[in-house]
Amino acid sequence: DFKLSYYNMIQNGYLSQDTIYIDSLAVKKQIFLEQVAYNSDFGYIQAVIGLGYPAVTMQNVSGILYTMFREGLVEQPVFGFYFKRPKNLLNYTSDAYGELTLGGSDPNHYAGNLSYVPVDSEGLWQ
Repeated sequence: DFKLSYYNMIQNGYLSQDTIYIDSLAVKKQIFLEQVAYNSDFGYIQAVIGLGYPAVTMQNVSGILYTMFREGLVEQPVFGFYFKRPKNLLNYTSDAYGELTLGGSDPNHYAGNLSYVPVDSEGLWQ
């Protein structure tokens, strides 16, 4: 059992291990925090996925992105987000959605080349 504090979010739980499926990929023996109590100024959060650098993980547990990279399930330990804005900002409907791409980016959502900027500190995302 342990307590995880991140900004104004507190999670209590314990470490568990299981196979986690993301689309058709099976991430075997992934260790994760199983939440049993939760308190946050951010409101209710359904899930947290490990996209952080190994330097900020607790108890040397590899986040799922680095596990996927180490097991050869993704080509690079990078991720991309795509957010489609709703047509009406005052009335969110099903026309607004987002996507998370693990291991790279989805060229269907941009034109041209991406510019990569190195992170100057492998800690929390800046």
